[in-house]
Amino acid sequence: MRTPTQTITSLSIKLLRTASILALAALTNESQAANFTYTIPASGTDQWNAGTNWSGGTPPTSATDTTLLFIGSQTDNATATSNNNIAGTFQLNRLSFTGTGVAT
Repeated sequence: MRTPTQTITSLSIKLLRTASILALAALTNESQAANFTYTIPASGTDQWNAGTNWSGGTPPTSATDTTLLFIGSQTDNATATSNNNIAGTFQLNRLSFTGTGVAT
């Protein structure tokens, strides 16, 4: 039979393990957030599934924590077009456009 001290020690260890697992799960969830930065191609494809159009060389993945960043500048009379051709419904958390150029 356990003594009261052994019971409290066992319960403390179980609580510590549970707290550690919850903290690890929270950190893992936080680290899975993904930012994808679109680089305006000078020529060639403007498709989202082309890794060459994304910083890091990897196209974005559909997820509720995905952030797409479109950053760049355009000269006068230039046009930038990007096409979401990734199959299926594309989920994302944030879409951001930042840059300079002439608005028409």
